[in-house]
Amino acid sequence: MDSDVGLFLGVCFTVLAMIILPLYVATALPSGKLFERAGEKQWKAWVPFVSAYTRTKIVFGEDKAWWFLIDLVLGGLFGLYVAYNEARAFGREPIFAVLHIFFAPITTWVMWLSKDPYCGTQKFILD
Repeated sequence: MDSDVGLFLGVCFTVLAMIILPLYVATALPSGKLFERAGEKQWKAWVPFVSAYTRTKIVFGEDKAWWFLIDLVLGGLFGLYVAYNEARAFGREPIFAVLHIFFAPITTWVMWLSKDPYCGTQKFILD
């Protein structure tokens, strides 16, 4: 009985890894290129909390970068706001920014491959 549970957990872990790892790479690779375009080191896109901090810093500026911690408390709601403004920080129109909220892996590749310039920080909701 214990070996069946171990086998089941092993299969579940393997399947999840086969799904999550490619998605992680597919998102971190273009994010690193966008980070570089914004003047940050590319490796920061590959480290989860560093990536969230750097993304918030790129979007809203150094003084508001710590707000990424709010995303941990709100369970991703602040991340939606950051995603919208990330697309705007790279010069994208509002409709693309809305698409970026729902299809970030795809739209991040589009922003990278289309060589969107970094336009600077965006106005923060509490400014």
